[in-house]
Amino acid sequence: MCNSLPGRCIPAIVGREMKNHTFSELGVTLRVPDDWAFFSSGNGPPAAGADAAFYAPAEHGYRSSVVLSKDSLSPSTPQRFEECIAGLRASMQESPDITVIRDGRADQNSMPAWILRYSRTHSDHPHSFEQLLVLLVTDMVRGSMLQIDASTISPLADRHLPVLMQILNSLAPDGSS
Repeated sequence: MCNSLPGRCIPAIVGREMKNHTFSELGVTLRVPDDWAFFSSGNGPPAAGADAAFYAPAEHGYRSSVVLSKDSLSPSTPQRFEECIAGLRASMQESPDITVIRDGRADQNSMPAWILRYSRTHSDHPHSFEQLLVLLVTDMVRGSMLQIDASTISPLADRHLPVLMQILNSLAPDGSS
């Protein structure tokens, strides 16, 4: 995607051990910190409706996360991708608990992408959530798309947003298609 979110510089992460993960069924590879836990349908429930999830070690009673969910474009056209973006943008703007910070388009290793940064409050949690939502078309011909939800809480945002962006920046086609 980009080295920084629109409107905010994200510093580079240096000296952090990262591990490659390939998801042929999702069409991507990515790099995740070595100390993050991985869940998929093969080793435990990742998250409701998700295909894979990564969780940071707990801090302040919360585990920052990156959750991947396979989706599809039907019909598999750039127009349909634009409609998905418009629908998500509208639903975010309608929610009173969500504040949209920025959104924009990107090209992630030749895969069309859209990224949205937002904050969300929840009455059951003492901190606001800092979140990134990404739609990534992994194969336009087949209509394969991923929805990626990355989340942290406000006390961890300065440290964890750069890590979340590093994970998102590492996304690449898996090459097995």
